[in-house]
Amino acid sequence: MTSPKLAVSVLLLAAFTASGAALGGTPPYPVKRVEVAFPSGGVSLAGTLYLPDAPGRHPAIILIHGSGRATRGWPNALHAADFSAYGIATLTYDKRGVGASGGSFDENEDLEPLAADASAAARYLASRPEIDGARLGLWGRSQGAWVAPLAAAQLEHVAFVVLVVGGGVPVLEQQLFQSKAMLRRLGLDEADLQAVLRAQRALTAYYNSDEPAALQSEAQEAIKAIRDREWFERLPLRVVVDSRQVPPPAWVIAHREGPIRPLRQARFDPAGYLQRLKAPVLAVLAGSDDLTPTEETAARLAGLVPPAQLTARVFPGADHMLCAARADGELTQCPLLAGVEEFMRDWLVRQAAVPAADSGRSGGK
Repeated sequence: MTSPKLAVSVLLLAAFTASGAALGGTPPYPVKRVEVAFPSGGVSLAGTLYLPDAPGRHPAIILIHGSGRATRGWPNALHAADFSAYGIATLTYDKRGVGASGGSFDENEDLEPLAADASAAARYLASRPEIDGARLGLWGRSQGAWVAPLAAAQLEHVAFVVLVVGGGVPVLEQQLFQSKAMLRRLGLDEADLQAVLRAQRALTAYYNSDEPAALQSEAQEAIKAIRDREWFERLPLRVVVDSRQVPPPAWVIAHREGPIRPLRQARFDPAGYLQRLKAPVLAVLAGSDDLTPTEETAARLAGLVPPAQLTARVFPGADHMLCAARADGELTQCPLLAGVEEFMRDWLVRQAAVPAADSGRSGGK
């Protein structure tokens, strides 16, 4: 449950028949699937465009992946089929270096290239004759909830933004939250848990510093405090510690675009990009999420996005996949918790029915 202090607006969702009428006809519509390719930074990205078989130019949304080797498949394909059946054209695509998309997957290690790909997808979609570019929005889940506001800043106009199980807190804060959940599953007591978190903070600062030499001693002392424990080999930070020693500063500087590049993502804080959003924002969060700090995310979004602009809902009992949380914490492909899809879809239909002049600019340019 979120704190009662959270100042988020609760929008009453209009009756669906009224929203459907505003889009023309009566949903659900038949859906056409069109295989597409679009350019982004010299790379061709492949995707599937789900189009409602209904008259007129359609509002549209880009689905932005979570982390990992994500394709246009599950779960994005599930949302694309549903949103498009209710009048929202939906584009889902393979990440660069994955599936039918060109490029190297290693280019996805930073958020900026991911945002560039998402904004390229939006420009491509807006150029199609079936799409009403004035009613085009972004939807991002997990890592994609950081990417969406970053992509919005690269676009002239965004009509609405959906942030799913993420997006509010800085990357490092979310990483530390994930570590806590993992360490508790390993059976660490509170003292050991805090020692590991201190090491994670110290390593993150060391690898991201412009002057790592000044932080080398602190990082090494933090590792020294835990490196002889029986559980050390099972820690994720072990992969960046050579022989239980932090690498020298010269190595850190030389390998920033190599082995430690993923760690540099921890520098990102979405605050400035969230504050620049002028479009309506929907936040969909999970009450039993081991990967995203739900209450902190909701509170931070409420402080960064004006109440009249933000709709947020926490689904109790949902895990990071928005399925019913398992006792072992494992995440699997599963049916979404009842009401999740309908909540997102109805909000999108409501936003798409709003005249373009009222939806506002993203504030990106």
